[in-house]
Parts: sequence; structure tokens; C-alpha cells
Amino acid sequence: MRRIRLIVACFIAGLAVGSGLTGLLTAHRVETLTLERDAVRLDLRTKKEELLRIEEELRKGKGHPADTIRSVSVRVVGVTGKSAVDIEGSLRDLLSALPGVAISRVDPTLFRDIVDGRLIALDGTLYRLQLLTAVIGPETEITVKVTPASL
Repeated sequence: MRRIRLIVACFIAGLAVGSGLTGLLTAHRVETLTLERDAVRLDLRTKKEELLRIEEELRKGKGHPADTIRSVSVRVVGVTGKSAVDIEGSLRDLLSALPGVAISRVDPTLFRDIVDGRLIALDGTLYRLQLLTAVIGPETEITVKVTPASL
């Protein structure tokens, strides 16, 4: 009888430990997938805005010459996860007017003035942005270093 109780206790303990580990692993995977979903939604929204702007230009008969900015991509260095996605979204919103603008009309100091030294507050944490690179062309790319800031 004692042996059966020991076997049942071991079974229940194994079941509890297995359930706990499964819950932890599943929670981590759900968080990863949620962050990926947010990044994809942000990218989709940006692409839709670019598509609408390009379609409007085509309707107006302007076409889309090779010397205009077609898209702006943002790369965030220094933070990961939800903070990186949120900061990337904020920067894309700030730079959303650039697609469709002639490259020759874009002042290179524009990116420095908009991004460098900017403070962004997310979830009670203040972040300082530092512009690392800005490549101006049809596929404009900027790279921003993000560090926690204090007042």
C-alpha cells in the first residue's frame, strides 16, 4: 500500500513539474510571437501608407521617378523586444512624410535634427536616441542607438 502511495505521489509531482515547465515555455513563446506580430503589424501599416501615397502620386500623373524616396526603414540598436518595436514605430511615424519626396530636396541634417538627442518615454522608462547612420536614397535607411536616459 505504501509503495502505491509513493508511485501516485511521484506521478502527481511529475505532473505538476511538467505542467509548470510547459506553462513557462509556452508563456515565453507567446511573448516572442506577440513581439513578432507587433513588428509585422507596424511594417504592414508603414507599407500600406507608402502604397497609398504612391497610388495617389500615380493618379495625379507624377509617376514615381527613380530620384524619389520610396521607403524608409529604421533599425534600432541597444534595446530589444517591445521597446525596440515601439521606438521603431515612433520613428517611422516621425519620418512618414518622406516617401514620395525627391531625394535632392531632402536636407541630410534633417535626420540629425529629428532623431539625434530625442527623448522617448515608454512604460515609465526614458530613452535617449542617437543617430548612428542615415543613408538617403530610394530605399532610405536610418540606424539609431537607444540608451536609457535620466533627467
